[in-house]
Amino acid sequence: MNDKMNPLVQFSDYTGKLTREIVPGKADIRREAENDVSAKSGQDRSLYFYAPKSGCPHSKQNQVLMVLRDDASEASAQKLLEELKLDELSEEEHFLVLFPDPQEGGWNYECDPDRDDDIEFLNRCFGMLRANKRIGVGAFNGMTFYLATTEAASAMML
Repeated sequence: MNDKMNPLVQFSDYTGKLTREIVPGKADIRREAENDVSAKSGQDRSLYFYAPKSGCPHSKQNQVLMVLRDDASEASAQKLLEELKLDELSEEEHFLVLFPDPQEGGWNYECDPDRDDDIEFLNRCFGMLRANKRIGVGAFNGMTFYLATTEAASAMML
């Protein structure tokens, strides 16, 4: 993941700690030529993010790791950040770590049409990075990696 060829030019005012952010339910339908990801609108949801103090490359080279868990609490995200040493890895490799929050009732891995679509939510999580001033690190064309930490999160990703 470490991009040694591109300078670190993106920095967040919220580096080195978990911060909660709202992911709007209204999908941003703009498209860039480099990225064919689109998302459908859904419910307003949230995520926690960790932006490295060391900075990230330009948004066209930046990488993102989305860590999926069943508990939407800050404590659950903090525990995974520390236990898996994702904070250290983020600092060394210069990438964002996102912890998208599951819905109340868990991930919608059975695709219940009466509940928000989790895959569309993950697309909105990625899409909102390009214009989010608080995170300060865009990722509109970087690679996104997923780490499912529970059976339900794995089922949803399948």
